[in-house]
Amino acid sequence: MRRIIKKAVPRSFLNYAKTDNASFEDIDKEVKQDLRKSLLQEQHGICAYCQSLLKDKIKIEHHCEQSICNGDNNTIDRHLDYSNLFAVCIGETTTQEKDKDGHPVTVLHCDTLKSQFNKNNGLPIEVNLSNTSHVAQIQYSSNGIIRSKNEKHDNEINRMLGLNKQHLKEMRKRIWIQIYKKSDPKNGTINKAKMKKIIESLLTQKDGYFQYPFPALTEYMLKKYC
Repeated sequence: MRRIIKKAVPRSFLNYAKTDNASFEDIDKEVKQDLRKSLLQEQHGICAYCQSLLKDKIKIEHHCEQSICNGDNNTIDRHLDYSNLFAVCIGETTTQEKDKDGHPVTVLHCDTLKSQFNKNNGLPIEVNLSNTSHVAQIQYSSNGIIRSKNEKHDNEINRMLGLNKQHLKEMRKRIWIQIYKKSDPKNGTINKAKMKKIIESLLTQKDGYFQYPFPALTEYMLKKYC
């Protein structure tokens, strides 16, 4: 999970939000395209939660759900609040595992898993990727696990966002091990200069977009080892 710096609200979205009876569900196609483009740019092309590369299939996520932050019961209406929106992946991954009938298993994560919860069992989540202190407490490990030093946030990461689902852990673990091995570790000591070069290549951006997934993991390794 990587800090997201929210930027200026797209003018078309800002103007739409000021219209009478504006609702997120009824946004014009062109306005939603502007919204997606803006969210993708400020996130450098990665999913706000799992850090996968966002390509054609993108969802717009309400951090505080529309069903909760809707203006009812003294809540703040945030369904058209740009600071409450993130770009996320589809959140459905078909794994190589099989169910009891021999069918591939589809694993839910990110916003798709989060949408299975409600205000009675944990929502709205607290951990917020635009909050510097929240992101600063995120840690990674060589076994691919992501955790937070904040107990509540750690629970949300696992239970409601599913960021430690097996396939995500394996991908992060593979990247960590590859970086470590390519850094010529000898007697437990790595070649810091070589690791830095490897990590910087993985953090390469083209037109402001990351070219490799999990940049927060590689940034964490850069800080930890170099």
